[in-house]
Amino acid sequence: TAEEIEKYALNDTSSYPIKTEGAIVLNACQYDKATAGVKTIQMLGHSMKAVSIPKGGNISFDITLTEAMNGVLYTAAIPTQANDKGDIRYKVTINDQTETYSLKEPFRSERWKLNVLRGQSLRTMEINLPAGTYTLTIEALDEHIILDQLMLDPQKGRKFYTFPIK
Repeated sequence: TAEEIEKYALNDTSSYPIKTEGAIVLNACQYDKATAGVKTIQMLGHSMKAVSIPKGGNISFDITLTEAMNGVLYTAAIPTQANDKGDIRYKVTINDQTETYSLKEPFRSERWKLNVLRGQSLRTMEINLPAGTYTLTIEALDEHIILDQLMLDPQKGRKFYTFPIK
């Protein structure tokens, strides 16, 4: 009704600060360096600016921690399927820690369903970093890697649906 529209329009919460509680949250398009062929795709992902990384390419972020972080690094990619029946892998490197992830899921598996419903394939990496400056690099090992967001979170086990970023 017109009355409800007026009531809820006055209670717009988009200007309220989002609490990150010490987490560093970035959209993939906020990278500091990228190799040739990296493209931002407007209107894709939760960030609305997901980043396509070609095979062999990478993006990197300069991260400064003012205090040690013993937590989790979340990477969120757009859930895709390889059209060449290959794999969909990417590598994450920060400090001396490296992890390789595959986004390939069995069709209609529970994880595949959750990824599609969420619009993101989340992968996690435990981190233990002293205060300092780091370069976080995401490298595409196969085609079809489209990164959306990432979060370094000191709070292990945080429950969230969307990354706490504006």
